[in-house]
Amino acid sequence: MLPVYILEDNEAQRSEYTSIINNTIMIEEYDMQLAVATDDPQVLLDSIASSEEGLFFLDMEIGSQPQAGLNLADDVRHRLPFAQIVFITTHEELSFLTLERRIAPLDYILKEQGPDTVKTKIEADIRATIDILKSEAEEHKNILGYKIGTRFFFSPYQRCYYAKY
Repeated sequence: MLPVYILEDNEAQRSEYTSIINNTIMIEEYDMQLAVATDDPQVLLDSIASSEEGLFFLDMEIGSQPQAGLNLADDVRHRLPFAQIVFITTHEELSFLTLERRIAPLDYILKEQGPDTVKTKIEADIRATIDILKSEAEEHKNILGYKIGTRFFFSPYQRCYYAKY
């Protein structure tokens, strides 16, 4: 089950995102679960200790810290390299920093676009995450990985010849 995390300091918006995410998961019957919805970056960070992956919806500005969400995303990316990160923010000017820090977000949603657009984009990001996970599972299932000395090699199973004993 893929855990979903929300970091948003506005309680009304956090509640709205929670509702959108839970409804999408329920309607589409995705193997996902909302793990944490909080306004505290440390609570979210502590909750991912046992995770290997996740979908994160992060606000950039938390309280008086204009880059709290960006700093959290940096930590998440280091701990969970294949996590999907979506920023929902009013800070369009910080989008370049996500590239500079190599966070590679799945999406960057601007709150000014309106609640309907934000809802549509959250739903699309959930679907995109599921599609990415399906694709990765299919690719990794059909790839043989091996190591010779200090070098790693990967080859599709279709290109491997082997004999049964």
